[in-house]
Amino acid sequence: MPTDRPTATELLESVAEFIEVKVIPGLDNATAFYSRVALNVLAIVSREVEQGGSFRAEEAERLMSLLSTSADLESMNKTLAEKISLGELDYSSAEVTDHLWKTTLAKLAIDNPNYSTLVKFKNREESDN
Repeated sequence: MPTDRPTATELLESVAEFIEVKVIPGLDNATAFYSRVALNVLAIVSREVEQGGSFRAEEAERLMSLLSTSADLESMNKTLAEKISLGELDYSSAEVTDHLWKTTLAKLAIDNPNYSTLVKFKNREESDN
């Protein structure tokens, strides 16, 4: 159940903390490096668990508006790409560009919220509003 404790995110954070505090200090350089890679993976999964559902729901809502149809997210993305490719939708239109920016920013927020480009694009988005 979603109200049970610890949450999936809390479990991921606990494993990450254990690896960072208890495991990595005793490792050789190469193994410590790969352990840090594993920590990054845990952080991505944690952000996906926390934010992914709402990002996908927002993406689906924008796609339904753009395409005037409802389907699963993968199908709507395929339809969007086909319509752009066929010239049925203009990829440079404000509505399509807005959707693509928001989708890209959501994916970057999960992958690595500290990307310098993410900060740049967030600032661009805020200045557009």
